[in-house]
Amino acid sequence: MGNCNLCERAIEMMPSLVGKNFESTRTMFVLHKPDRRVEEVLFRDNPDKIYEMALRASKTGSEVERLLEYCGMTMEDVLITNLIKCTLRNDAKPTKQEYQNCLRNLGFQIDAHKPRKIVGFGSAVYETLFPGKGKVSDSIGDVMEYRGVPTLVMMHPSRIWSFLDPLRKEREYEKVRRFL
Repeated sequence: MGNCNLCERAIEMMPSLVGKNFESTRTMFVLHKPDRRVEEVLFRDNPDKIYEMALRASKTGSEVERLLEYCGMTMEDVLITNLIKCTLRNDAKPTKQEYQNCLRNLGFQIDAHKPRKIVGFGSAVYETLFPGKGKVSDSIGDVMEYRGVPTLVMMHPSRIWSFLDPLRKEREYEKVRRFL
């Protein structure tokens, strides 16, 4: 995918996390945007691990790990990427143009990695991949086609993380397990 200079507010383009077993599952998880904690680790010694370190330190990352464990998988089995590829100054909300710029880059990733299945997490991902299809809350658990790839629509992992009822979490996990 290379570097991207399309957005003025972009600080740093974050790599995706491509698990060593991705080729056997060809499963892609698409999250919204890099966690703001990325900025805290940008200048550490291992820049290739920035995204992974920030993801694992976040609610989103911990919930993704639990979800994968429920499905009998780990982060090594999937490709985890973000719709928004760069960190934005002050953890800003992306503009419509920034979403469109990054959607192009997501398309490049899909073409390069050829996933067999995609799990799209959250309303921002849903509304960008499937514009005009209604509210994400009406489509959670549905499988739609994006660029010819079956794509499961899910609520964002940080939303699942907030559920206090373990049975409600399990119902969300089960949607993903059945899809995979």
